[in-house]
Amino acid sequence: MVALAFPVVATALGTSAREGARAAARLAGAGLALVLAVVPWWVFSYATVGTLAQDSAVMKILWGRAQAGTGAPLVARINDVVHGAIAGAVSYLSGDLSPLTATWEAAGLVLVTVAVVRVHGASVRRLRRLLGVLGLGVLLVFIAYGWGAADLQSWYLGLPGLVVFLAAMASLARLAGRGARGFGLGIAVAAIAVVLGLRFWSAPFVPFPWQRDVLASLPAFEARVPAGARMGAFNAGIPAFFGSRAVVNLDGLVNHAVLPYWRERRFPDYVRDAHIAYVVDEEGALGRARLFSPRDLPLREVGSVTLTGWTTGRRVLWKVEEVR
Repeated sequence: MVALAFPVVATALGTSAREGARAAARLAGAGLALVLAVVPWWVFSYATVGTLAQDSAVMKILWGRAQAGTGAPLVARINDVVHGAIAGAVSYLSGDLSPLTATWEAAGLVLVTVAVVRVHGASVRRLRRLLGVLGLGVLLVFIAYGWGAADLQSWYLGLPGLVVFLAAMASLARLAGRGARGFGLGIAVAAIAVVLGLRFWSAPFVPFPWQRDVLASLPAFEARVPAGARMGAFNAGIPAFFGSRAVVNLDGLVNHAVLPYWRERRFPDYVRDAHIAYVVDEEGALGRARLFSPRDLPLREVGSVTLTGWTTGRRVLWKVEEVR
């Protein structure tokens, strides 16, 4: 929403109240652009699953509240989210920063700070207000998300990363000015971008190394599952797309039918009602489901594989015993 509100914010900050009707028309046009961007998604969501809110957002709020109720470090999560909003400009990482990431994060913030202090003028003031509003909006969104939801994914950092990048580049441009100095600085920035791009190309960051193991495990696991039996998975993307068996999403991010069971804390009942005979996932995935279950799900392990880089170390195939 913050990204889609950009034309409205930009128009408002660039508009003087003294312009009267013309200013109102420009602001109305920007607002209409926002409405046209958002309403089709709302209509599609309501027509598909009967709600305007994404199930993924609802589920993550449920998880966040449940984890907070069990003593999860909520303040630490908020800190991670806000810090991730800054670090997102230069890295996929949102927790422990690499030295390269920390260096560029610090450089960007120094550029913005110096520009705010040293550069003056009407155009700079408008740019400063715009970036300030966008930056504040991003931080508020991330703080709210960190307060209510349960996880932080790298792709959520695209918007705050863009804001920090724009702020740093705009600050650099204003500090350099026009003429030979500005041209030389532009060449230097382009050269740095090429070097960093080549470095990433030669040794790309691999944030999810265990996914290759998940893919490789499919033939072995499917060989243990009878034809026609339904498999359930919390992380269902790889087995559902690449596998040959019917796979049911259990975490509710893309399965509207399971959402009421999570809300009513009757997760084992969904496994029974959906006729799921096997569950395949990493061991930690069951921990979250237990917070929404009045009893343990009766499972019997029938196979496992090692997961590279994953906290629990294994992906397991369980057979579901009779759920009462």
